[in-house]
Amino acid sequence: MSRRVRSLAVLVALLAGAQAALRLGAAPARVDPLVARFDPAAVWRVVLSRGERQVVLERRAGKEWVVASHGAVPVRRGAPEGLLRLLRGWRRQRVAGSDPRRYAEWGVGGDDARRVQLFARSGTPLLDLYVGRVTGIDPVAARARGAQVDSERLGLFVRAADEAEVSVVNAFLLGLFEPVPRNWFRRPLLEGRPEDVRRLRIVRPGEDPFELLLSPFPGRALGDPRPLDPARVYGLLQQIYMLEPKGAGRAPPAGVFSVELERAGEESERFLLWEAEGRFFFAGEGLRVELAAQAAQKVLAARLDGLWRRRLIGAGEGSLARLHWEEGDEEIALRLRRELTWEATCTGIGRPLASRRWPSGAAKELRERVAALEAVRWERSPRSTEDAGWARLVAVEPGRFRAVLRFGVRRGELREVIVDGVAVPGWVPEAEVQAIRAAFLALAPD
Repeated sequence: MSRRVRSLAVLVALLAGAQAALRLGAAPARVDPLVARFDPAAVWRVVLSRGERQVVLERRAGKEWVVASHGAVPVRRGAPEGLLRLLRGWRRQRVAGSDPRRYAEWGVGGDDARRVQLFARSGTPLLDLYVGRVTGIDPVAARARGAQVDSERLGLFVRAADEAEVSVVNAFLLGLFEPVPRNWFRRPLLEGRPEDVRRLRIVRPGEDPFELLLSPFPGRALGDPRPLDPARVYGLLQQIYMLEPKGAGRAPPAGVFSVELERAGEESERFLLWEAEGRFFFAGEGLRVELAAQAAQKVLAARLDGLWRRRLIGAGEGSLARLHWEEGDEEIALRLRRELTWEATCTGIGRPLASRRWPSGAAKELRERVAALEAVRWERSPRSTEDAGWARLVAVEPGRFRAVLRFGVRRGELREVIVDGVAVPGWVPEAEVQAIRAAFLALAPD
């Protein structure tokens, strides 16, 4: 080998070694896979924006969050924390590019771009990120799969506001980043359960206030012995706990409808409700919001006259297993033996026992009439039931008594009825009492 060739070979070997050494000594910088680095406990303010729309969430004393941009409506419990966890969990899958001309295409620039900003309590920015469009959807592959999308291929374009580079992260849900205030409102507005309410006071302008003492349930109206209807009272409490915020509110006018609640072991809570120009509003301690109409209308319509007990038998006709009628020397007991058969047993005084089986259709009218019997009103009679001829009706649900009714004096077309456990008598149509009696007699054995 000539000297010239040997020199050339040595030079090539030296150059190759130098290139290898450069590769080993200057490894390319690794891209940080985390998109958002911040301490969730330090976040005090979240701003979601898109164009001119904006939603601002703020942390108040303790851990409570409010929608500060829309009337300081309380935020759904755990929702801000969920957003922060989501951001902290994003991992960079790849770099899409850094050409500003493609920002609008990727959804990370321009007036329509979604933007999320996080701030500390001091106002120091912690994160400023544009959240763009979903990528990874192949229309041809989706059609071949019957419109199913492979979620493992999906991602979101994102860009830090102070950087040019656009990345794709391991996410594809965008709903949380739309500045829609109702997505964050606590629904229902009031926390708690109807079962926990021990006292309810309602003041309607121009009318006497009423107060319900609800323990034990259904309780009683303060200063009134008439019985309350459990279903009606519970229905009112449910509507109160279904009040749903709709947006920012306004200052209440003077003399509006007010509600005061007292829950077990807690201080009472008072708030105002009113309607203005077909819209409904709520004002409580440090809170003013507009309400969705449905529940607000029903609460505003609440009156004591609508809460009195009407039905005398609490069970539905289908659950009545025994019916007993007693009047003078007439005594008739009906017992449901099987699904399709009733047994009628007569145990009249001085007469032998007798029984007879009837198809269920023959007793259907009686059961329906007993279950549907309603009091027209509740008030005391000037005469005592003990001084008049009376009849007794007992209705039984499997395992326990449902009601014992004693029918007494007549007043016009109404008849007094005393219900066990109720301090004041009720009044029912005499025609209904006679129809029930006739239905009993029709089922009695000859």
